Amino acid sequence: MEKISELGNNLERTVKINVEKNNGIKERFSYEKLMKSLIMVETPFFESDKIIATVVSQLYDGIKTKEIKKIVHECLEDIDPEIANKYLASTQLKVRTSRDTIEAFDLSKIANTLIEETGASQETAFEIATETWKELKKLNVEYLTAPMIREMVNTKLIEYGLEDLRSRYTRLGIPVYNITSLIENGNRDNANMIHNPESIHKHVADEALKQYALLKMLPAHLADAHMAGDIHIHDLEFFAGRPLNCMQHDIRTFIKYGLKVDGTGDHTSIAGAPNHMETLMNHTGEIMLAAQQNMSGGQGMSLWNVFVAPFARGRSYDEIKQSVQMLVYNLNMAYAARGSQVPFTSMALEFGVPDFLKDETAYGPKGVEVGTYADFEGRRQ
Repeated sequence: MEKISELGNNLERTVKINVEKNNGIKERFSYEKLMKSLIMVETPFFESDKIIATVVSQLYDGIKTKEIKKIVHECLEDIDPEIANKYLASTQLKVRTSRDTIEAFDLSKIANTLIEETGASQETAFEIATETWKELKKLNVEYLTAPMIREMVNTKLIEYGLEDLRSRYTRLGIPVYNITSLIENGNRDNANMIHNPESIHKHVADEALKQYALLKMLPAHLADAHMAGDIHIHDLEFFAGRPLNCMQHDIRTFIKYGLKVDGTGDHTSIAGAPNHMETLMNHTGEIMLAAQQNMSGGQGMSLWNVFVAPFARGRSYDEIKQSVQMLVYNLNMAYAARGSQVPFTSMALEFGVPDFLKDETAYGPKGVEVGTYADFEGRRQ
């Protein structure tokens, strides 16, 4: 064995052959690199030297790495088909993964994802993975991609009559052509949305979430009825992540306790109870904007002018008008809601204080009690 190895080293030194890689770069033929690739797939040492000798006998200047791999693979198939498959997977089939990395193909990863994602038995998972591998190694591609592999696995699942597993293993997404069209032309389905990066992002996300709801959340007969047009499920894109549609907010909560627009203050600034009407107007706008990140429909505030009345005490008509105008303009100029829309909002106003509120404690600047709401009825401030 040592003599054969020594012969291989001498061949490398004396036969100065350039090998052209897939990217067009040329480098000197390396005995050690080829030996390492054979050892990695557990080729017997004696057989490895024989294979290298066969390769060296067919070398010529400018030979491509693809040709060398083909010679090695053919030699290995005569020795042990299983080792030949391992060599092909480790040296020829590379995968562009969903993690944006390039890795050697690994059959066990297909099996493991089938077990984890679909609940398939280990026997079924490895059988499907093996059948997929047999198809993949026939392909003449430089790189496999995760979507390509998953599509072929899904094909095998259908061939085996495992439709329930296929529905759990399938990918969600949108064709490249459709995304290109969105980027270039936008989407005119919603007149409230303009063509910009945020609206593009929303349309792509909406499509994936609609597919998710139909595949994962809804019973098959309801999903089929929706797609057939027999029924319509409104806002299907929000079905999974935004179970709440419209909401009425009681502004007294924020008057008393201040504002944490993310609910906890962990990700945003925290504002205390408002001390001025202008601050309350700003809080009102921020409440509506924050709620639009979580709700799928409009946001409203009932009895709004009743609860704001304590902040208007001592202010002139022009000052009050200016504050309210600031709120209205800020809300209708804020392209910060879903997909670059202005928030969908409404304020319910009252001509007087409703009877059920007349004896309720009124809260004013800094959340302080300032009597009851009946105290502010019919009073010109």
